[in-house]
Formats: sequence, C-alpha cells, structure tokens
Amino acid sequence: GFEIVSVRHRDQWLFEVLAKKVRHAPPDPMLRIESNDQFLDEAYRVRLGREPDAGGKAFWRGRLEAGTPREVVIAALRE
Repeated sequence: GFEIVSVRHRDQWLFEVLAKKVRHAPPDPMLRIESNDQFLDEAYRVRLGREPDAGGKAFWRGRLEAGTPREVVIAALRE
C-alpha cells in the first residue's frame, strides 16, 4: 500500500499528492462510513480532536461530492 505524505491543492480541480510505499495495511475504517456527513464528523474527531466547524464541513462535503477521494480528505486533515 501507500501512505499519503502530503496533499497540495493546485486549483479548483487539481490536487498534487505525494505518497510513499509502505507495507500493506488494512484500509482506514473511516473509509467504510456510508454518508459523507458522518465520515466528515468522524474524520474531524479522529484527526483534529474536535467537531467540524460549519465552514470546514461544507468545504469538504463539496470536495467529496465533486469526486475528491476520502483518503485525500483524511490526509489533508492531518496537515
């Protein structure tokens, strides 16, 4: 598998992702959460230790609805 090291937002549609190869690990359980809202709530709690603010949640919901992978959201919340 790969571990995302950094994510850069280039423009409205383009992200640059830097990843490194690591030993295989099972997928993050957060990726199995069905709804985007529940996923974002959990991602904020686990990665940032807090509930999502309205603006941040709306931004990431929009990105997810536009096709941004959840792995990118998780990686971006780590930065």
